[in-house]
Amino acid sequence: MIGWGNLSVKNGELESELGYVESHPPRDRAFKRELEVELDRMRAFPGLES
Repeated sequence: MIGWGNLSVKNGELESELGYVESHPPRDRAFKRELEVELDRMRAFPGLES
């Protein structure tokens, strides 16, 4: 496990609070890209805008 996330919807927008074991996310582009893809999936689930 590299971290955790808390997601909520406020004013119709997804808010994410992410924490990492090493205090920062991995620095590679693939991680950043895939994190955004996953957050987009979470926005789509309740029908929120991307």
